[in-house]
Amino acid sequence: MARRGKGHGRSGGGIRHRPLFRQFGDRRRTPRAHVRQILQAGLHRPRSELRYLRGLHRNLAGETLLGELVCNEAISGDLLEIFRALYDAAYPIERMVLIDEYDAQDGPSIRANNSSAFNFRFIAGTGVLSNHSRGMAVDINPLYTPYVKTNGGRTVVAPAEAAPYAERKRDFPYKIAEMMAHLDGATYITRQSVHTAANVRKCKKAIRKAFENSMAGNGFSLVEVVSTCNSGWKLSPVASNQWLAENMLPFYPLGDIKDVKKE
Repeated sequence: MARRGKGHGRSGGGIRHRPLFRQFGDRRRTPRAHVRQILQAGLHRPRSELRYLRGLHRNLAGETLLGELVCNEAISGDLLEIFRALYDAAYPIERMVLIDEYDAQDGPSIRANNSSAFNFRFIAGTGVLSNHSRGMAVDINPLYTPYVKTNGGRTVVAPAEAAPYAERKRDFPYKIAEMMAHLDGATYITRQSVHTAANVRKCKKAIRKAFENSMAGNGFSLVEVVSTCNSGWKLSPVASNQWLAENMLPFYPLGDIKDVKKE
């Protein structure tokens, strides 16, 4: 269990133990600023659904920091494994603090490039609750992965400060699948898409192979899926698939990145 004590803090200088990212069973925390919003909307969820996670991550300067977030119990185990793997791969996460620090406001948190999960809010421009409201969605380095939509031929990026990172044809140094491929325990790392029937079949085959590898004890497998968000992009499903093919696939090339059996 990650505990704060002598030698522990938000900077990495005094951290002596092996990298870890742990769940605090019953020590759940609901951000203060959310309580009033949730009760007023009559949409509150059982607090027992949430889990408070705390653990180590590296920032952009390579320093080790102690981060924390709240997520849904259903994904807490997966997140523990993912964040441990990201730490071992030295994948940089600039900031990971509770949304409390930003008065439960999504915009300031994103502009600070803060990685988070639970945040009670609606999908922009709708009355539909975001998956973040249940802690079922996670944003990692959100300033670098901004919300982008096309409306009347005009591209809108939110927040506006993230516009330089919306240019997907630019080459940025960190891609999760490529980073994971450097881990010694990774045996099958692949990137697939689901924008055509043929690609869906390939993706299903890759996911099946990843499960079979895991069941056989053949190391760590990761299937990264490139998909659309036609409701967020305000495009039809057909137009969204076309936008993905033209703008995302040049930046996220499909195929096996690492397959130990083939090598």
